[in-house]
Amino acid sequence: MKIAIISATGKQGTILTEKARERSHEVTAFVRNHNKLQFDVPYVEKDILDITREDLEGFDAVFVAFGTPKGKEELYIQMTNHLINILDGIDVKLMFVGGTGRLYIDDSKTTRVADNPNIPEAVKESAIKMAEAYDILSAQDKLKDWTFVSPASMFDFNGPETNDYKLGTDTIIYNSRNKSYVSYSDFSNAFIDEAENDQYPNQGITVVSG
Repeated sequence: MKIAIISATGKQGTILTEKARERSHEVTAFVRNHNKLQFDVPYVEKDILDITREDLEGFDAVFVAFGTPKGKEELYIQMTNHLINILDGIDVKLMFVGGTGRLYIDDSKTTRVADNPNIPEAVKESAIKMAEAYDILSAQDKLKDWTFVSPASMFDFNGPETNDYKLGTDTIIYNSRNKSYVSYSDFSNAFIDEAENDQYPNQGITVVSG
């Protein structure tokens, strides 16, 4: 596949770039600063809100690994609306590295993580805005195919690659050790598996390791 990876120099974007190349996909990195790229791949150097429809035409999939600095969480909303508008009607799989904010905390589906009063202040605004971004995606009808991939509650950059993961949809799920945990590597493998197999179009999924 021809894959555009937006924010390819971030922690998750770097691993997605590495994993996609290992699977022999043709990757183009979309970055703010190409000097931070860790791989020799074609790149487009632009802010995310400056990316155009023409920039993304011809790709089979677009991966969005965008993260905002604290205090600028509204960019999640702006970025989501921007990508919806420029990809309107294009035959491409749009995939977001999302947050856990949209996930319900139990099977009754009455409270989402973003609504939980006990959520730490440090991540509260990101959780709220990412949940809003997911709601925008769910309500629109311009995109042909999108998937919003949420990690488990514990998202471990240094965690092992187990090649063993489990998927859910709208509720927090737990692994065999009753932990809501996923490593960045397992998350990336699950993410690219979905890009290749397209088993969950136009919905959200979540991933745990083991």
